[in-house]
Amino acid sequence: MSGFRRIGLAFMVWMALATTSQRAPAAATAPSRQFLPLLIRPNVTLPTCVEGGQLDQDTTWTAGCIHLTTAIATVPAGLSLTVEAGAMVQFRPATALVVEGHLVANGTAGGRVQFVADQPTAAPGYWQGVQLRPGATADLSYTDIMDGGAYSANLYSDGASLTLDNALVGRSAGYGLYARDTVLTAQASTFSDNASDGLRLLAQGRALSPLLDGNTFLNNGEKALFLRLVNATPGSFTADGNSGSGNGTNGIVLEGTLGNTTLTPNPGLAYVWQSVTVAEGATVMVAAGTVIKADRLYAGGGSLVTVLGTLEARGTAERPVIFTSLQNDADGGDTNGDGGLSLPAPGDWRGVVVQGNGTIVIDYTKIEYGGYSDPGEPGIAQLQVLGGTADLDHLTVRYALLNGVYVEDASLTMRNGAVSDNAGFGLRLHGRTRYLEPIIQDNDFSRNGTYGLYLILNGGGMGNGDVSGNSGRDNGMVNGVYMEGHISDPISQWNTNPDFPWVIWTLYVDAGARLTVAPGNVLKFINPPDGHDGVTFARGTGTALITGTLEAVGTETEPIIFTSYWDDSAGGDTNGDTGGTEVLAGDWRGFIVRPGGRAILTHTEFRYGGGTEGGDTKAIFANGGAVEMSYSQVYSSSWTGVGGTGAITITTSVIRDNTGNGIQFGGPGSVQGSAILNNGVYGLANYYAPYNEYRAMAYNNYWGAEDGPSSDGLACPFALPTGNGAMVSCRVDWQPFLTEPPNGVQ
Repeated sequence: MSGFRRIGLAFMVWMALATTSQRAPAAATAPSRQFLPLLIRPNVTLPTCVEGGQLDQDTTWTAGCIHLTTAIATVPAGLSLTVEAGAMVQFRPATALVVEGHLVANGTAGGRVQFVADQPTAAPGYWQGVQLRPGATADLSYTDIMDGGAYSANLYSDGASLTLDNALVGRSAGYGLYARDTVLTAQASTFSDNASDGLRLLAQGRALSPLLDGNTFLNNGEKALFLRLVNATPGSFTADGNSGSGNGTNGIVLEGTLGNTTLTPNPGLAYVWQSVTVAEGATVMVAAGTVIKADRLYAGGGSLVTVLGTLEARGTAERPVIFTSLQNDADGGDTNGDGGLSLPAPGDWRGVVVQGNGTIVIDYTKIEYGGYSDPGEPGIAQLQVLGGTADLDHLTVRYALLNGVYVEDASLTMRNGAVSDNAGFGLRLHGRTRYLEPIIQDNDFSRNGTYGLYLILNGGGMGNGDVSGNSGRDNGMVNGVYMEGHISDPISQWNTNPDFPWVIWTLYVDAGARLTVAPGNVLKFINPPDGHDGVTFARGTGTALITGTLEAVGTETEPIIFTSYWDDSAGGDTNGDTGGTEVLAGDWRGFIVRPGGRAILTHTEFRYGGGTEGGDTKAIFANGGAVEMSYSQVYSSSWTGVGGTGAITITTSVIRDNTGNGIQFGGPGSVQGSAILNNGVYGLANYYAPYNEYRAMAYNNYWGAEDGPSSDGLACPFALPTGNGAMVSCRVDWQPFLTEPPNGVQ
């Protein structure tokens, strides 16, 4: 039969197959290649050698005749079939080559081995194909396998060892190559025009490490390449420099559990992950420029990446690693092969989750369009770290169906990231039971639906952690670091985040702990959303409960400000309403310093505190603990500015414009060198028992009038003031007083 019968193969194949064994350089699309038709022997008439049945000895099929297989030919275990370079093997319908022993078909660039139908017009599926049985081996180089697949694939391998080099597998009625539990090496080969997948590899009963290097996948009806690694012992694979186009899915579709693996870019073939697990103890490295796509199409619960070992995504600024939607044609090309008809959307896939002692390490990586969850399940984040370790640098997380990043009871380092345009929060870190020391530095959290950055430290934390240099804007509820929970370490420090203040519901500084607030910080207080609508903040209950030590030492040029969530004059527009909500006295409860606690306050401002929940109406309440205040201001409280039963020392400060008392002593206290003025009731009221023995020291203060403080007119055994300034109660040593504000007080 003339070799010209093969010219009817699809024109694309003519352009696809390499003329030499050298792999074409990587490119955005498959390079043009010249198709090599079946060997033509001009002026030579080849005899026909009829083949079929079971070999009974090692056999060689030469190029001296056309080998016509009229019945299933079988190579038994222990025997070998060698097909010489340039040999042609033709198959009649329903026939096949079954290999239980060894098959060697080593063609050359000028003399390819061909396994083909015996009719020039044969349709795909004309014959069954080459079938490798368990224990078989096959070495196929410069070999063409065409128009089979009636059994399931042109080349079917089950439990065998198979090597392909510069092979062509095409026009199958099913798969090009279907390999199950097969030790596979495929290099510089072409899989083209197969009705199903170009290459499908399943590892179900053994761990495998296939090598797929420099292959081309063209015009296959379904997936270019599908790897399913579901064996209990994880395998790995190498896929490097492969390319493709025109496939139903232009991708390397992956499902299962990975051992130690390195993923590198493949031009025109993004990785498409179904549900993939990085095995415990294994490391999966993702090289710069690699694109990984996922979609609910490939997994009913939404494609999920589970990391029990280590996942390292090592991109660069110019070539980031990208985890994205299958619908995203902007990165990795038109992977779903729809010509750009579909567009990516939030929730197209589930996301990445790190569990147990897993580790994720990221440099210059994007994660986007994830966050899908099953109906009725709580929303999840695109990236979840549930225990273990996350080291994230230059991470971009965006377009989540709900939340961007969720970290629970895990070690977190996150620098230089951009978490934006997620429907819920940007980043939420929850220390539920574990003591945490997070490093969160120089990230941008913008345009998220609720919170920019949300920290809960119920297990205690901060220590050597550092949350600083972060920024953000246009988040739906909090443009800032929302914080609640426990500080339990004696060395914790809160640093500054430009126009991205700390927003507090309830902060506990535990006994023995010390929290230092750096100069320039703004701390705003709020009650979290109620249970009705989940988005409306209430006023009046935000507080700091101090049983250890809180030290807030600002400077004259960088004071520390404690204020209301609605106060846009400090720390920017935190609630994102551009001043649409009025700030009010009593917007938050205040500091409560409990027995054994201590608040050291220098160059600080307390604004709009004194919320009434629980009956405590003091912006700073020394509830048995000590308050040491200097160069500070307390104003616009809903009732008392500073007061309580603990020891209170105030120097060189301003207590003004509070609705009730400016200062109220229920324990030992003193105020000196300060300005106390324009408070609604007393400037200073001393209620500390025993009534007739203790007199509060209030020397050298300015009371708002040149002639000193005024009296409440109640009977008192001590001298009462007669001035027009702020009112003082009995048992206050108000002399001497100042006739103008002292130096350093504004």
